[in-house]
Amino acid sequence: MQGIPASVTAPLIMSLADLLSLANTLQDVAVSVAKRIFMVQIEEADGGVCPCCDRFGKVYKRKHDRVMAEGLLWLYELSRKHGMEKFHNKGNKSPRHVVRNGGSLAFNRHWGMVQQKPNPKDPSKRTSGQWRITTKGVWFVEGRLTIPKYCTIYNKVPWRFSEEKTDISGSLGRPFHYRELMDEDGKDD
Repeated sequence: MQGIPASVTAPLIMSLADLLSLANTLQDVAVSVAKRIFMVQIEEADGGVCPCCDRFGKVYKRKHDRVMAEGLLWLYELSRKHGMEKFHNKGNKSPRHVVRNGGSLAFNRHWGMVQQKPNPKDPSKRTSGQWRITTKGVWFVEGRLTIPKYCTIYNKVPWRFSEEKTDISGSLGRPFHYRELMDEDGKDD
């Protein structure tokens, strides 16, 4: 630059590596800001569109409720009769409340209380429709475990859990006595 001493212009001239490093840093900052804006939109509004990929996103706050607990009780009873390792089909032989509220049994997976059987044989079907109760689910039904009352779900994955806890009675919305369940089927005296 004409008339400007080299000592002044030297800091203005950057190497290509320095420019690329600066560009990457600015890009990282821009992506971080975009992510934060998106997360605020999906948490505080009724969903939002990601500024990076144009995908709509929303979080869902689910309470572990009566229908989920009843589905878990049904699965527990089946597992006691047929073995804890066996997967059970939620089909024609299921109680009406389990079939009618089909997705509610599946929501127990977010709390880690049920496991779905993989479906490698038929790629035309989204799921196998077969479930089994986990040890955590057994402990919950038996009253040995409390779980977070609410699960916030984003992109079909648990994102955060509430500090507030519930037990099987709280989820059912009425007193539940494990001993009565065991006495009803005649297996425990």
